[in-house]
Amino acid sequence: MMNTKETTTLDSAQAILTRLVQCPSVNPAGREPIAPPYGEGRMAALLSEQLKDMGGEVRTDEVLPGRLNVWSRFAGRDRSRTILLDAHSDTVSHLHMSVDPFGAEVREGRLFGRGACDTKGPMAAMLLALESAVRSGRLAHDVIFAATCDEENGGRGARHLVTRGLQADFAISAEPTELQLVWRHKGIQRGRITLHGMAAHSSTPARGHNAIYPAARLVGQLEAMAAALSAGKSDAELGTATLAVTTMHGGTAANIIPDSCVLDVDRRVLPSEDIDAIRLAIEELVHRACAADPWCTPSIDWTQHYPSLGSSPTAPALLALETALRTVTGTAQRSVAAYGTNAGFYAQAGIPSVVFGPGSIADAHTAAESISLAEVVSAAKVIEQFLCTPIVDTQ
Repeated sequence: MMNTKETTTLDSAQAILTRLVQCPSVNPAGREPIAPPYGEGRMAALLSEQLKDMGGEVRTDEVLPGRLNVWSRFAGRDRSRTILLDAHSDTVSHLHMSVDPFGAEVREGRLFGRGACDTKGPMAAMLLALESAVRSGRLAHDVIFAATCDEENGGRGARHLVTRGLQADFAISAEPTELQLVWRHKGIQRGRITLHGMAAHSSTPARGHNAIYPAARLVGQLEAMAAALSAGKSDAELGTATLAVTTMHGGTAANIIPDSCVLDVDRRVLPSEDIDAIRLAIEELVHRACAADPWCTPSIDWTQHYPSLGSSPTAPALLALETALRTVTGTAQRSVAAYGTNAGFYAQAGIPSVVFGPGSIADAHTAAESISLAEVVSAAKVIEQFLCTPIVDTQ
């Protein structure tokens, strides 16, 4: 049987996470105009109210039309350091879910809905921790809480914060890490390759230039590049870099020679790799694939880039967070990830960063996405312990 304090904590976690999940904030992913349930505008309004109630001075930045970052600074006892708590406010699509995406139903201690795990549960943990630390007057250092837009489709919210001159000494990006400290992860480079041909009636194919044929050759060469990466240089923790062709679209009708074929590629990047060299290698491969057909003109749009994360293992704030995790849970585990996060943008800007939160990435983006409320509470306690403990430099 739970004691009253624990029940109240669980109730508080459920209350705030319910509000977050019941506020749709699906990434529009290019949809125009933005209308519910798409866009982060409603979430920005909800969080602005929450942060004002906590005593913060709230600021909003319109990163894209109707899509906002929300952030607020809270003063700590020692103002010489600033901690950034980052949580993205957007979710992936709510379509084809097997549960009510915005119902926030609770069953057997788990709250269900789109974003419950990625990443409104981790966001709720941050808000609970920050509110408790602020109201008790125990906040050790200044804290910026930032709810960023567009993490799921390019990370333009976090990138905007950085380009606007964000300054912090340490950043925690909220993601479902099963209460493990993800201190290194791969980066992402995505590109859209278009091969251009010439349309013709399919009864006279020689009058046209079929863009699918060089695209097919290109896919084979990209597959060979992917195999070489998998057999090549390996990071001791992250493994090898990877490459995948993730979409392919060509032609408009069965009786028309296709005048274009479009491929999307996804390249996962190790911290030691140079992004310009990666792009150049793919561009050269594309041009080689088209060399056999002088009429084939390729174009490449580098659509999304998430920097990799390679934190210092002895960063004082990372060690302090590790101590807080061990104090609260009895154990502290570091891990790495193949996926990208906002933390890469902050690390690239010179801010030591880590990814942390309740929930499992295995539940993210699923048809029945959910998170353990007890784990949200545990994460909140860890973050609160960290926020209320002065960070000491190590020599």
